[in-house]
Amino acid sequence: MRFLFPIVVLGMVTVASAQDASRDGLARFIATHRKTPGTYGPVDQPWADATWTWRALRCADLVGEEPGKLHGNVRTAIRALPTGASWSRRATHARLLRLVGIDPSPPPRDPPFLSATSWVGSPPLSELEALVEMQRLGGVEPDRPVLEQVLSLWRARDGGWRWPATLKETFAHVREGTDFEQLPETPEAPSTAGSIAAAVRCHVHGGIEIRDAHRAALRLHALRRINGGYRQGTPGYDVTGLWATYDALRALRDLGTKPVDSALTASWIAGHRHRSGGFAHAPEEPPSLEATWLALECLHLLGQPLPPMPAHPLEGGWPDADDPGDLQLFQAAVQMGSDPGTCVALAHRIGADLLLIKTLQNTERELARRAHAVAKGFARPLAIGCAREEHRRAWGVEGLGYATHCSDVVFDIDHELADRAWHVGFEALVDAWREDRSSGALVFSASHLHRELLAPAYEHSARRGGYGALMAGWAFAPGGDVVRENPWLERWVARLPVLGNHDAHTDPFHWLHQGLRTRTLFFARSPDVAAFVDAVRKGRVVAVAHGDDGLTAWGHPHWTARARRQRKVWDRGRPANLLPAPIAIPIDRRTHGEMPALREGFGIIVRAAARLGDDALPSEVAVHIDGQSTRLPLRLAPPQHDGPPVLWLPLPHLERGEHEVRITANERTTTQRLIFADPVRADEPHPSTNRTRPPQKLELGSPDELPFVRHTSLTPTDFQGSVKITCGRADVIIGSGEGGHIRVDITGGHALDWLRLHVDGNDKPFSLTSLDGNERTILLPIPKETAARTIHRITIRTSLDGWIQRPSASDLELRSVSWEVR
Repeated sequence: MRFLFPIVVLGMVTVASAQDASRDGLARFIATHRKTPGTYGPVDQPWADATWTWRALRCADLVGEEPGKLHGNVRTAIRALPTGASWSRRATHARLLRLVGIDPSPPPRDPPFLSATSWVGSPPLSELEALVEMQRLGGVEPDRPVLEQVLSLWRARDGGWRWPATLKETFAHVREGTDFEQLPETPEAPSTAGSIAAAVRCHVHGGIEIRDAHRAALRLHALRRINGGYRQGTPGYDVTGLWATYDALRALRDLGTKPVDSALTASWIAGHRHRSGGFAHAPEEPPSLEATWLALECLHLLGQPLPPMPAHPLEGGWPDADDPGDLQLFQAAVQMGSDPGTCVALAHRIGADLLLIKTLQNTERELARRAHAVAKGFARPLAIGCAREEHRRAWGVEGLGYATHCSDVVFDIDHELADRAWHVGFEALVDAWREDRSSGALVFSASHLHRELLAPAYEHSARRGGYGALMAGWAFAPGGDVVRENPWLERWVARLPVLGNHDAHTDPFHWLHQGLRTRTLFFARSPDVAAFVDAVRKGRVVAVAHGDDGLTAWGHPHWTARARRQRKVWDRGRPANLLPAPIAIPIDRRTHGEMPALREGFGIIVRAAARLGDDALPSEVAVHIDGQSTRLPLRLAPPQHDGPPVLWLPLPHLERGEHEVRITANERTTTQRLIFADPVRADEPHPSTNRTRPPQKLELGSPDELPFVRHTSLTPTDFQGSVKITCGRADVIIGSGEGGHIRVDITGGHALDWLRLHVDGNDKPFSLTSLDGNERTILLPIPKETAARTIHRITIRTSLDGWIQRPSASDLELRSVSWEVR
């Protein structure tokens, strides 16, 4: 017995050394995410973020370190970290502040309510949990009766919680664009681990008693696998993983119930340890800060310390880059709009090699052919393809949620893409994706908010059975960085390529400053659609997001590093300010349909901005051809192809060939080399347009009666109530009538500094510098040079900001536009 004590002591030292080594390995892995001055972010990105910093400091806290003393005073840097747009990211930022001893500021007093339908799908219950948590951290009492009522809608018949509406009922309203008139009935669908955890936590934050708590615990116990891990519980395509296990364990804790066989679950979690010192989601994947944080949280919930490094840790990582060595760097632009000329000109502006024309109405092939004709007028070659937006096409899981706008499809101009109408189930969409991809198309996801709904689809896609890529773009995340706004997507960057998207509905010109925050780069031997699709399938694509604190490049490390080295090649055309520089589009015989008003010879279309959301008038733009000093007079054109008002210029004496066009507007100058091939002949029939003939008199009674009112931001909600103008500019087209003046009746305008009304682009507007809010009649004279026109345009300009900062309400109301009869 006298030898027993030294043996025991030696064993304790050995175990302690192993645990110390394990902790040191963990610390080294976390340190790879460290940024200056002590905050954290993704390993291969230059910026720090609240989500990554929270996870890193929380990991240190879970293994016994004090976050506030890890590397000096990081409080100032943490305060400055971006908070994000979603409630989840904002709650994480508030949680981080509290972790390092900073009291979060009170959040907005929003009610605990999530809409039944939204543009991109049903919001997850975790967003409600985040809102309620922010209220608790900020010292705001939630509206308990309302919160309790909302949570009761989520209760499933199995005792857990889920999305309250069935997909069938929700989808019917999404498709028809109508609202719910009564609350839907509780579906038969089972609950999920994440929804249960979020709902239970909402009860805890709100101080609300959980009725029949034992039934929720039984549902969680039923989600436990034989290996000790927990599955998500999604009907039809379930997954087991660290997220589901973390949600199940924290829900059991909040319910006051102990998990079954904690040692087995801890052993299953330890099996996710990576040789780098961190943890990985799966054996074939690289380690991540997210997986490491989840694993440590699970161990903490189980009351287990950080175990020693396993004898055989995971060794997953990035797949081989598959670089044959002779690939070139190209750039693709995914762009939307009924104006292909503008799309082509903007693609040239940024140096794109491939333009993918995108629509909402399944007219991409027609627009692509028009864009191809326009592209021949530019000196630099541009390949053309199509991208169909499956707008409002829905799929989902009964009881869990649904996603609309769930994918975009890229295909060649001559490719036949069937319109499969509306899919409402995962398997139906899998079949549609499989058919599209087998025919040479590319399908990429555009909805990212609902992790529990989408993660199984991405897992399916990573095994080449669903999506081909993920979409990143400013329309889905502030700044265009969809992974930063939805951090759980970082896991899928390693297994699904990421594509940038310049998505801009109808008029891409005034959205360019937003779209250029995201780029799509790909490595191939040519820039055509087939080469692009092949590059995506082989992971040779990089999505770049230009943020305020650095350039993000999502993709395989080999290709992101190469893209960064070649930044001077592709990073062009991004404006120093928000106002887009002017562009010119050549018009000849092959592109005559873009400007039917051209009767003979050549011409150009000009897009120039006076400010955000406001196209310039003729007097504000100067055009010079081939360096001539003479300023050419522009004309204001009626909208073509449902596009915005444009300026154009006939060039009857221009010779065939390449010419230099210089445009100056708002102190910004653009010089382009344009090619003019065959001139328009006077004896040729004029192309037809889809512009409806304007009425002789235009009475405005409601937003539904505005077919001839145009605003360059092209957003229907610019006109609210009974035609209240909240935009920077509105254009009204009216047919000629009797009398010498056009009568404009307005009321309101208290918020305006001035109001200006132009007739037919006249640079001498009628101006009001003070509006008293009362009804007022304005008589506008017709300029002599445009008196013979069959239609006239009244341009209304206000001092309100453009689309990006447009206020939600205005007291300026446009009552009617008509002819004053003498």
